[in-house]
Amino acid sequence: MEDAFPAWRRAGAPEAAHSLHGMVATVSSSAGSAASAIEDAAADGALERVPTILGQLEAVTDSILAGVAASRWRRLQMLADRRTPGTGSDAN
Repeated sequence: MEDAFPAWRRAGAPEAAHSLHGMVATVSSSAGSAASAIEDAAADGALERVPTILGQLEAVTDSILAGVAASRWRRLQMLADRRTPGTGSDAN
């Protein structure tokens, strides 16, 4: 995220912030709040606030991605258990 930040200084910060908010708000209210703060800062022309808020958003997204990865791993384990003879629901 921070790699894209310098481009915001050149142009389009409010539009980019609005798009970011739209993308993440549906996934997480915490991510949506952080993105909304970025959108507010961009609209106010206070881009110096954005790096700190981006750090908060990055922490939230890291947490979300870790949760998704853990869920996927549990799902794969469950599927593997179903296919292994003598385990899962087909064990009798």
